[in-house]
Amino acid sequence: MKLADRIEEFKPFVPGPSGTHITLRGLTKYFAGVPLYENFDLDIPKGKIVSVFGPNGCGKSTLINMIAGLVPGGCK
Repeated sequence: MKLADRIEEFKPFVPGPSGTHITLRGLTKYFAGVPLYENFDLDIPKGKIVSVFGPNGCGKSTLINMIAGLVPGGCK
C-alpha cells in the first residue's frame, strides 16, 4: 500500500500523559514485508530511567534508532 493511500488512516497526534518526555503514536516498521512494529504506542516519562530488553533480533536497536531519527519509520 502506498503512503498516499494511507494518509486517510492517519489520526491526529494525541499527546501522552502530563510529564511525558517522549511520545510515540502509531509507530510502524516493516522488514521485507513482515511487521516489526505496527501501530506501536509508547510514552517515556521525563526524568525516568527506561530499559528496552528482549531476545536478539526483536527490534530493540531499531526502536532506539527510530526514536533518534537514524532509521526511517512511520508514525501516525
